[in-house]
Amino acid sequence: MIKLKRFGLFFILLMAFACNDKETVIKYPDRTLVIISDNNQATEMMTYIMGGVRAAYPDVEIHYFQTKPFDIKEASYLLVEAVENYPTGTYFAAIVEPGTNSERIIFETHGKRVLCPDNGICSWTVNNNPAENYYFIDDPKVYMKSSDLSYQDFYQFAILSMLSDKPLSGFGEICTSPVVYEIQNPVFENDTTKGEVIFVDNFGNCVTNIMQSDLGNAAVGDMFGVIADDSEFEITYGTTYSSVPVGDNVCFINGNARLEMSVNYGDLSAKYNIQAGTKVFLSKIR
Repeated sequence: MIKLKRFGLFFILLMAFACNDKETVIKYPDRTLVIISDNNQATEMMTYIMGGVRAAYPDVEIHYFQTKPFDIKEASYLLVEAVENYPTGTYFAAIVEPGTNSERIIFETHGKRVLCPDNGICSWTVNNNPAENYYFIDDPKVYMKSSDLSYQDFYQFAILSMLSDKPLSGFGEICTSPVVYEIQNPVFENDTTKGEVIFVDNFGNCVTNIMQSDLGNAAVGDMFGVIADDSEFEITYGTTYSSVPVGDNVCFINGNARLEMSVNYGDLSAKYNIQAGTKVFLSKIR
């Protein structure tokens, strides 16, 4: 009985606190900046850029996603995934620029601003969510200083200008056709499924843009012949990695409803030299 009374008193106090604590609210960030880069977040460059953003705009929350070094095609897919899943009003900076000598562009799609090098990294976004206009970032006023800037200075000042909600036309001249690479959209024709690898994870598993509906009448246990650039191999259609013996090739529809190609306890990417952007052709052989 004493324990029951104590519990009752605790419950009453808890309810009273909840009712009186009107100041307790869920606080969401006012704005979000998503940075996608092949630079480690702990590098001097990223510390400089992110520190500058936090100093100038304390209301901005920064989300950081690191890609594989120099992998423009993987970054391109991560960028479109972020653009399609983050809310309106989010800002994006994609910084994967081998050679650091590309022209840079900025555009807006569905109320979201995107800043990136013009080296193909926007290919998936242009394909799925085209913008009305694309602009080069070539107006020296954007840089806040001279136009002769270091790589990190350029991106810090350009991102700060983007966050200031400066009109896009103030960044520079219109870019009539951004650099894009050819994307093989999934299709099933002549008993062959065509698609492309969109992501390779840390274990060498290759995720494609192919869905189950793109595989014709494929059934678990079927064997496919695969052509992936210069590599040719056979692969079993299963349900998980363990659908085949250790060391064998297997493909299945993963948790994101996409066809994943793997080696059970192995690295398919290294085995057949497959990367993000690799075109794949699957034909059922038995």
